[in-house]
Amino acid sequence: RFCNNRSRAGRKASKERFCNNRSRAGRKASKERFCNNRSRAAEKLAKKDSATTDRDRTNVSDTNGGGADDVSWTPSTTDPARLKAIEMFEQALQMTSSSAAAARPPRRLSAEIEAAVFADAGSDTGRYRARLRCLIQNLRDPKNPGLRASLLDGALAAPDFAVMTSEQLASAEMRQLRQRLADEAAARLKSVASASSEPGSSLFTCKRCRKKNCTYNQLQTLPGDEPMTTYVLCNECGFRWKFN
Repeated sequence: RFCNNRSRAGRKASKERFCNNRSRAGRKASKERFCNNRSRAAEKLAKKDSATTDRDRTNVSDTNGGGADDVSWTPSTTDPARLKAIEMFEQALQMTSSSAAAARPPRRLSAEIEAAVFADAGSDTGRYRARLRCLIQNLRDPKNPGLRASLLDGALAAPDFAVMTSEQLASAEMRQLRQRLADEAAARLKSVASASSEPGSSLFTCKRCRKKNCTYNQLQTLPGDEPMTTYVLCNECGFRWKFN
């Protein structure tokens, strides 16, 4: 019995040592695999970052250098929405007949414009989309070819174009129309002021302060067979209204 017990204890101890050694070896192998995988991932990430940096430098140098568009060139961004915006800018820039001999390639110029709009809008998605709509609509305007030509010829820089207002983007014809309408409105206001009745008329009661200290004048704003439009101004509170 003593020998049997001793042999059983020996076998049990041997089995425990074997299991311990096996578990240590397994942990060591797992640690080695983890370290190897981590080093491979780090090397892959570093290689990808290096390739992206080289591509961005190539794109910037090509864009600044001008020349013909390279079919192998691709934008640095991979966002589908931004790529769609670049495509829309490119289509708008190619609407002019001078794009074939342009000093700046339309595709790279479109990427510059989109990047400037994205940098100006920041994280405000609504502002980014509104700026895209405004710029693309003005570029597509068939009556505004000078805007496209100035971008393609290099007279207008992409960052400056990205922050222009709607008044600055408008064509010369549209600016003249707006100026003419403003002059007509100013002349109309001047005529209204000169044709005003004597102050202190009690014909009308102010709808706001309920006082009868008003001035008024009448203009024929509708066709001749329609009644004149009466404009009334309260001298007490400044409230204005009109009626026919």
